[in-house]
Amino acid sequence: MITTQDMLDHKKKFVFLHIDFHSEDADVGYFCTPKNAKIIGSTHCDGLHFCVIPKFGDLVFKVVPDGMSEKYVFPVAKNVTEFLSIVAALRTTVYFDRMQGMSKADFEHFLAEALEGELNDSGRLAEVEEFCRTFGVKPYEGSVYDAVMSLYRSFPYD
Repeated sequence: MITTQDMLDHKKKFVFLHIDFHSEDADVGYFCTPKNAKIIGSTHCDGLHFCVIPKFGDLVFKVVPDGMSEKYVFPVAKNVTEFLSIVAALRTTVYFDRMQGMSKADFEHFLAEALEGELNDSGRLAEVEEFCRTFGVKPYEGSVYDAVMSLYRSFPYD
């Protein structure tokens, strides 16, 4: 299993996937970034970033400071390896928040169209291959929606 540190050691930006992995001391925290969160990456757009919160173990969270999401902070993967696999399957990090307002059928239809259209260009596909090779992962098998939304719905937000 890949660790958070393994990911941070790469300090790499994946432009098409909308994620930049950088050192823990990078200044991307916002008012809603949980205290003691270890920031593992950011999208460099609207303050969106990803972190792990020690008191929740290996869970990976997305932080959405712009308030456009139902929650400012929500879990997106059980661990870093699953997170990387989900990103590879989605071919982007921007669709995590879209799931919240969609049914499974609607999201999977939306994703299938995107994977055949805007997410199917040669630059993105090459970057997905490099991403998988860099971290030793494969795109998530199964329903990305189920994986993310089961965490989202069962997390104790209070």
